[in-house]
Amino acid sequence: MKRFQFRLEALLNFRKMKQEEAQLRFMEACSELQREQELLMGLEQEEQAQLLEFKNFQRRKGLTVDSLLLFSNYFDRLKEQITEAANRVATAEAKRQAAMKELEEAVKSYKVVENLRKKRLAEYRLELLREEQKELDEMGTQIFLRGS
Repeated sequence: MKRFQFRLEALLNFRKMKQEEAQLRFMEACSELQREQELLMGLEQEEQAQLLEFKNFQRRKGLTVDSLLLFSNYFDRLKEQITEAANRVATAEAKRQAAMKELEEAVKSYKVVENLRKKRLAEYRLELLREEQKELDEMGTQIFLRGS
């Protein structure tokens, strides 16, 4: 009997490649999300530290109109940066979700062909066993007929 050959092997390899590409995109999206979250946390920590600094400055030196204006402008800009960073985190999370969905689809389509390959391989092995049994039965019959 000829050796096992899966006719959809090229499709299986193609889907495997697509799955690997989707995994790569998912990992990149996760890395991007983590970077953006770290940047946001850094800005939020800076805001907390600067608020504390502002309160200490207020206690030590008191507030003048110039210093109040300076702190106000700084905090306004910092809040804008935090808002922009939060938007980038949301965008990165959306990309991660899309990449995860793409990966799930790629895995599912690969599994379909992989399961079909396993099924065909099992059928091939069963047929191989049947042929071997048939040959053994034939040999047994020949030996029996010669011995009689």
